[in-house]
Amino acid sequence: KLKIRRSGEIFEMSFTHGNADAPLKVTGSYVQDKQPGTYEGRSGSEITFFPSAETFTMVEFDYNTLEHRLRELAFLNSGVRIVLT
Repeated sequence: KLKIRRSGEIFEMSFTHGNADAPLKVTGSYVQDKQPGTYEGRSGSEITFFPSAETFTMVEFDYNTLEHRLRELAFLNSGVRIVLT
């Protein structure tokens, strides 16, 4: 699932096995007002990923490896917030 917050609008799109379920569409709006110390009112993208055993040969991931790599990416990209759950 892809969720984009840009120019006061929220856009969403979902995929099944790598294929778009529908075109990108506007699903809401938000107030563009950056609040100090929070991510409220900011633009950005959110990606939710669930691997499918039908698409990938291995669907189990090592959390420590992912955490290490995402920390590297966050360090190299100032202002990026990455959440691994």
